[in-house]
Amino acid sequence: MSRRFTTESGIEIDRVYRPGTGQVDYERDLGDPGNYPYTRGIHPGMYRDRFWMFRQITGHGTAKETLERAKYLRDMGGVSAEGIVPVSVYMDAAHHLGLDSDDPMARYDFGRGGVALDTLEDLQQFLSDFDLRKIHLNFQCFQEAPALLALYIAAARERGVPEVELKGGLENEVFGSFIYCKQEVFPPRSAVKFAWDATEHIARYMPRFTANVFADASYIPAGANPVQAAGITLAAAMAYVEAGLARGLAIDDFADALSFYIGTSRDFFEQIARLRALRRLWAEITRDRYGARNPRSNMARILVRTSTRDLTAQQPLCNLIRTSIQALSAVLGGVQALTVTPYDEPICLPTEQSSLLSLRTQHIIAEETGVANTVDPLAGSYFVESLTNQIADGIMAQVRAIEGLAAPGSASTPALDGMLKGIESGYFDAQLLASAMSLNKAVQSGERVVVGVNKYVLPPEEVPVHTVAQETLDKKIEDLRIFRKNRDYGKTSEYLDHLKSAAGRGENTIKPMAEAFLHKATLGEVMSALKEVLGSFRKRS
Repeated sequence: MSRRFTTESGIEIDRVYRPGTGQVDYERDLGDPGNYPYTRGIHPGMYRDRFWMFRQITGHGTAKETLERAKYLRDMGGVSAEGIVPVSVYMDAAHHLGLDSDDPMARYDFGRGGVALDTLEDLQQFLSDFDLRKIHLNFQCFQEAPALLALYIAAARERGVPEVELKGGLENEVFGSFIYCKQEVFPPRSAVKFAWDATEHIARYMPRFTANVFADASYIPAGANPVQAAGITLAAAMAYVEAGLARGLAIDDFADALSFYIGTSRDFFEQIARLRALRRLWAEITRDRYGARNPRSNMARILVRTSTRDLTAQQPLCNLIRTSIQALSAVLGGVQALTVTPYDEPICLPTEQSSLLSLRTQHIIAEETGVANTVDPLAGSYFVESLTNQIADGIMAQVRAIEGLAAPGSASTPALDGMLKGIESGYFDAQLLASAMSLNKAVQSGERVVVGVNKYVLPPEEVPVHTVAQETLDKKIEDLRIFRKNRDYGKTSEYLDHLKSAAGRGENTIKPMAEAFLHKATLGEVMSALKEVLGSFRKRS
């Protein structure tokens, strides 16, 4: 059988590409950097003016441990030219479910994959070594995102910093919480409403904050191929826009607060073309379908995180090579921020060494390779431009399939109704399962080579492992017991009742949540109060 040459998403690759391949019209399909449709980048000078934001994710069980890692990365060069410190904090599995660390259902989730910030005191401890005016704080979270925004607003108020001066963002990826991570709290329609509370608040009061990050960075580990993942992500972003329009807002009121969190794939050129295609499609959709008139509403701001699916526990140091190549593809694709996954992530929480090497990967690409000297250096490549067009077509085919799930009469919200129908019907579960099974079959057969797994295999080797100790959980539970004992629960309960009343009237919940946190409510108590009004998610039977 002759070998097939395809991208990771199955797009056929020709032996050679020549002039005229792909039928690219420069003004229509490319434009200069900083100009519609932004295929070549959203800023005219891109990295000649300033590098992308060097971001590394922290989240190590407790606020104290996570602070130490964030400070370490800051001191090792994780600071922008303007003196802003990017801090990305990932919440643990218990928080994704809206639970406090001492909840019986959270016993095995504490500190798993992230940090536990149960109380305002926890967050203040984590922030204690940072000037809130000089950090760019991003919460990697799901349905608990609006509650974390309120917690941060409360922390800033205690420190005398107006929320208008806060910089950062929320992942706030409500659709992904149902589709790929299965960490659901509220029913889908209530979850969209709750997420929109954060978006509306940020759009009105927090001009330096990002309200939503539409993430395909986890669709790929869940089994999706790169084009499939980008299609679901674009449809999710469109659905969210339609929910905002239905709320009575204009797209120019909030589009500037939206961005994309894209995972890399192992296919170098497909990744570059995918980022370029996504920028073009977002510009076309926001302008032509949703009527955006502010050019900033048409700009897709993109954060990339290098792949987690492609990293292996076998020969883990090879992951340094994988992430370096993927990071380079992200830079050549024109991202605004980049996170390089530590090489030991398939094995354990990242160590200081692995986190530092990930940061240094970005420093070397920025300072030593010359790829930042010109904007979109691969523009005009017959192959890249043809592939960009093919990927754009594939992404839109995915979007149309999702919109096709919507019931008749959904003319104004086809993407929103299609996404919700896809979640409720199990459509996305089936799509991702089929894709994951196909991928696994290709690895098992050797058709898809994974170095160290099914080719060039070596005996296992020892790697330093970072874990969360049981005594850390025990201390956290004791701290929560003391916290609850020392507060005025009558006052706390009063403000939780105010929150429930506001949610019941359909009002924005951000300010009432911030007040509840200031009066000693825990994150789990806030989420529990909201469940009484918004409902709890019930899986299909």
